[in-house]
Amino acid sequence: MQARGAAPIFDECAFSVLDRDCDGQLGVSDLEKALQATNADVKPEILQQLAGNGLTREEFCKVLEVHQDSISAKDTQTLAFNLCDGQAAGLVGPSELRKGLGLLGMEATEDEAKELIREYDYDGDGKLSRTEF
Repeated sequence: MQARGAAPIFDECAFSVLDRDCDGQLGVSDLEKALQATNADVKPEILQQLAGNGLTREEFCKVLEVHQDSISAKDTQTLAFNLCDGQAAGLVGPSELRKGLGLLGMEATEDEAKELIREYDYDGDGKLSRTEF
C-alpha cells in the first residue's frame, strides 16, 4: 500500500536517513555506506563522480527520479527498513513501524502496526527482522 504522493516523501526521508552526518548533503562516505547496505559494488571514482562536492536533497531527488526504473525492489526494501529501524537495532517493532510509515505519509494505529508485524513475523518475537521485512 502506498499513500498518494509517497514517492517524493520517501525520497526526502531516504535522503535524511542516508545523510548520516546531517550536513544537508550526501558525500562520498554517505553514498558508500548506503550502497554497502545494498551489497552494491561501486568503484570509488564512480562514487566521487556521483557525489561531486555533495548531493543536495534536490539533486538526490532528481537522481532518483531519473533512475527510478533501475532501482530494485530489494534496494527500496533496504531503505524502507533502515528508515523504520532508526536505532539500527536490526529489528522493527510496532512503534518503529508506525514512525516509518508516518515518515512516508501513511498512518497506522498501534493495533494496525501489530497486525502488519504479526502477518510477517515468522519467528513470533513481535518484531520484524531485516529478513522478515
